[in-house]
Amino acid sequence: MPAQDWDVPQDFSTVNNSLRATPRKVVAHVQLHEICHWAHNKGQERTTNKAEVIETARSSFAQLRTAATAVPLTRKVDMFGREATVQRALLTVTMHQHEHLGQTITYARSVGVTPPWTASEQASERAHSIGDSPMTQAERQRVTRYLAETGAELLHRTRHLSPLQLDYRPAAHRWSVAEIVEHIIIVEGLILRGIDVALQRPSDSASAWQGRDDALILELRNRAHSLQGPEIVLPKPEWEHADLFRRFEVVRQRTQAFAATTTANLRSHCSPHPVYGQIDCYQWLLVIGAHCERHLAQCEEVMAAPRFPRTGNI
Repeated sequence: MPAQDWDVPQDFSTVNNSLRATPRKVVAHVQLHEICHWAHNKGQERTTNKAEVIETARSSFAQLRTAATAVPLTRKVDMFGREATVQRALLTVTMHQHEHLGQTITYARSVGVTPPWTASEQASERAHSIGDSPMTQAERQRVTRYLAETGAELLHRTRHLSPLQLDYRPAAHRWSVAEIVEHIIIVEGLILRGIDVALQRPSDSASAWQGRDDALILELRNRAHSLQGPEIVLPKPEWEHADLFRRFEVVRQRTQAFAATTTANLRSHCSPHPVYGQIDCYQWLLVIGAHCERHLAQCEEVMAAPRFPRTGNI
């Protein structure tokens, strides 16, 4: 549009039947509605064509950039029937975009899609990761923090319990808190040994949860799904209570040290989970934290039982 026409009142009935204003005033107002309102007036069927959706969004963003640089930010505009400044309108658009960017990222993660910008960042991180390990700085920080936090929380919630409380069973077929902690220790030790074995084998499979670390964690933490472990992971109450927590600290410290220092190619080596299929070795470290959270929730259920001993705390 020629500059001399920028402030000439024009009819914008194709955009909004009630809107008659100068192009300068309209630019800021229209951008807020550009994607959703334009699609509504032009026909929803246009949004089903990927190329047209992308082109519409690209055109809208270009107009937004023009409005941000060409229109005074203090100018008053009508926004949803209320008076607002151009600055507020542009900020509203930006927040709206960020809201739905988050929505699309969540959807992408839920279906195992890695957005282009994330793939680029991951590639850059891998190029600058510790040693020759494909574990990125972000991955290492995540797993070491997760292991530290879940371990500390388990000790915080259970270590102070009295022997009577630790051994209490809500029912004959239910585990006590002491048995739950023993189970966590056994499983963690087995996972560490499993990772070591997997790293000795050639890389010949991919994780069934590739690109879906968060989904795997959520699935493991979900106690709505009951899992029956093999005999080898079942507790055999034979450890003294003090020894129980010492053993947990030892195995968790060993896990954390491995996660913090390993230069192994964890992502390229997998080991099967009896329920969730092939899981890469990095994900197995996350499984340790998620398994701890899952059974910490079980401990909370035991402690919430009506007949749980309320006295005898140390």
